[in-house]
Amino acid sequence: MSLPLAAHYDPPRRHPRVPVDLVVKVDGGERARLGDLSAGGLFCATDLRPPEVGTRVTLYFRLLGQLECQAIGRVVWHGRNRSRAGFGVEFDTTSKQMASFAANLTRMAPNLRPIYLAGVVGPTITLG
Repeated sequence: MSLPLAAHYDPPRRHPRVPVDLVVKVDGGERARLGDLSAGGLFCATDLRPPEVGTRVTLYFRLLGQLECQAIGRVVWHGRNRSRAGFGVEFDTTSKQMASFAANLTRMAPNLRPIYLAGVVGPTITLG
């Protein structure tokens, strides 16, 4: 007996994901959107050709114009997430500030998240 294939694969997560909707510059020019973020990774929605699996990725932004947050990882998949095309990144290392940002975002009430996210300045993703 064969089982039907799933519409999309959603692997188990070690860190809770939080939906976000932030415009991000990819490699200094093209615009995309962060679809979700966790202490362990992110989903970047884009209509552009996604980077190859294994590509190194750095996410950087400032919070409230002061605190610098950075995470480094690699592309682990590309496809569709919640009907949006894009790519998933698993972080290898995160700055203390990024870990704190993700933890705060995860713990806070959903209605307060947009206010917290409004403090994110200049989010960029660098490939390679």
